[in-house]
Amino acid sequence: MIGFIVKSKNGICRVGIPVESVVDMVANVLAYRQNWILGGMERSGEKHFAWPGGDLEVGDEFEIEIAEFDEASEPIDQTGWTPPVIDEAEILEGQLIRYRELKRVLTAEGFLKEESL
Repeated sequence: MIGFIVKSKNGICRVGIPVESVVDMVANVLAYRQNWILGGMERSGEKHFAWPGGDLEVGDEFEIEIAEFDEASEPIDQTGWTPPVIDEAEILEGQLIRYRELKRVLTAEGFLKEESL
């Protein structure tokens, strides 16, 4: 099968599905969460796969190699994967953090006056 080999601080993972399929690596960088996931699905869409990912930190490095191999790493989920549920409070907290950072920068650059907000 053709897939990719991901080398990260978590180790090495071979991501691939032996039938006609799609595999991917996604990095999410949001104000309130930074993580990465490895996933895939059979072209029919009937079966979804997920391999271990993790949280992202500044300085993290990945090596990704497109490769052909006989056996992939064992997925952590083969029936379907749904994204984590993020509650409203977590979203609002992330937006508040971003607002405060933007306000600090705009005030320091002279675009806002301290009393304007």
